[in-house]
Amino acid sequence: MRDIKPDMVVLVEPRISGLSVDRFISRSGFGNSYRIEARRFTGGIWLLWQESLSVSVELCHMQFVHVRLTDRGTTDSFLFTVVYGSPNNTLRKEL
Repeated sequence: MRDIKPDMVVLVEPRISGLSVDRFISRSGFGNSYRIEARRFTGGIWLLWQESLSVSVELCHMQFVHVRLTDRGTTDSFLFTVVYGSPNNTLRKEL
């Protein structure tokens, strides 16, 4: 991350929750975040982004986040969906 310096990072199934998440995000160097909490040690979706992007959450579910990303420098925007497919067949069918 130090070499590439991405404007956005997505983490899926991070395996931590609660205060550990808050500490990680505050140390990450990203000014903005959105997350769906993991349930115990499964699932979870985190989006972390820099001020150069505007992120609007359009729709979310425990297995996906659908957002509109806008580059603040150009006002170009596009839709972006992050998917976590549960290993549980019943939950994955719901997706």
